[in-house]
Amino acid sequence: MPDLSISHVLEVLGFDYEEYYLREGQAVDLDLIRRKLKALLVNGPVVLGPLDMGHLTYNPNHIHLYGVDHFVSVYDLDDDYLYLHDPAGFACMKIQFRRLSASMASPGNRLLSGAPILCGAISSESLIQMRAQSIWPPRK
Repeated sequence: MPDLSISHVLEVLGFDYEEYYLREGQAVDLDLIRRKLKALLVNGPVVLGPLDMGHLTYNPNHIHLYGVDHFVSVYDLDDDYLYLHDPAGFACMKIQFRRLSASMASPGNRLLSGAPILCGAISSESLIQMRAQSIWPPRK
């Protein structure tokens, strides 16, 4: 079951979403995660985590953050990169998809003790509201 606080926040903010998560004991399958992300991104940004912040190398302090769980908002995906907004103050970032694997498989990440990955896709109705407010789509 995903972290209910993330689901609750999305509901409070008025977003419609779909959840995908790994069940306890389910192995991390990057090909499956890529397919799920592509499918969810059709409707808009996706909340993804928990990720180990120590592997988020765009953050200049990442070497001090190993073992810290973190969630990001992914807005695009191509063959090599994830494009995301990081609420730790890093908008419009990109990271190699293979780095995502390291972040999920890190010994400090709760994922290894059964915590799931959460992908919450924001609905197209929410995107219409975001476009009307000129906050979507972000620039790469």
